Amino acid sequence: MSRLWVLLFLIALCFAVGYGTARADESGEHLLAKYRSFMGWNLGDATVNAIRISGRIADQSTFDEICKPSRFAQYNVGLQSGRSFLVESDEGSGWISHQGKAKDLPPSVAQDVFTQSLLLCNAFGSYPATLVSNIAGSGKWPMGFGVVALSIPREPTVLLAINKQTGELTSVVVDGTASYDVAGLRNIDATHRIYTRWKRKLPDDTTADMVITAVQLNVQVDETIFARSTQDTPPPRDAVPPVTF
Repeated sequence: MSRLWVLLFLIALCFAVGYGTARADESGEHLLAKYRSFMGWNLGDATVNAIRISGRIADQSTFDEICKPSRFAQYNVGLQSGRSFLVESDEGSGWISHQGKAKDLPPSVAQDVFTQSLLLCNAFGSYPATLVSNIAGSGKWPMGFGVVALSIPREPTVLLAINKQTGELTSVVVDGTASYDVAGLRNIDATHRIYTRWKRKLPDDTTADMVITAVQLNVQVDETIFARSTQDTPPPRDAVPPVTF
C-alpha cells in the first residue's frame, strides 16, 4: 500500500470515530470548487443536467448507466439476463430487476451502488464538504493535498484527496474500507473532462477496474426509468452523439 493510501486509510478511521482534524478555517468547499473547475462540470450544474455513460467492469461485464442528480439507473447489459438497479439519495434505498422481477437491495449494497455512481458520473461535487486533514507534498505532488469529507444523506463517509494546486482528484476512500485510484482523464469536449478508469480495492486486496468507454452529456431522460420496474434492458439512445474513448 502506498504512503498516500496509508495516510488516507488512517484519516478515514479517525474521522469515523470522531477524531477528524478539521480546523476552524475549514476550506473543504473551496477545494471542492477547485475540483469542479478542474473538471469543468459537476452533474446537476448549469452545463450538465444528465449524463449517460457506457463501459466495462473488471473486463467481465459491460454496463450502460444513466445519471441525473440523486438518481441513477445502471444496466449491466453484458450479463446473460440483463440487470438494472437504481439508488435514490433522498431515500437511501435501491432495487434490482432480474428476469422480470424487482426486489429491494440490502441497505449496504444500495449505499455501495450509490457512492459508486457518484464517482462514475462525477456527481459528488454538489454535496457539502469539510476539510478534515492536509497531506504534505512530496515528489510527484509537491503542493500536497487536502482531504475532504463529503456529507451525503444516509451514506457512509466519502473522503476525497484533492491536489491543492490544480484541483485534480487523486484518491477516494469510502467508509474507511473501499479505496479508488483514479486515472484516464479524458476530454469530453473543449470544457468538460471525465475520469475514465476507477480501480477499486477492498480490504481483502481484491480489485476491480471500472472503465468508461463512451459518454453522452445532457441526454433526454424518461423519468419512468427511475420508477420501480421489471424492465431489464436499457432504453434506446437519443440523438446526442456519444464521445468514445
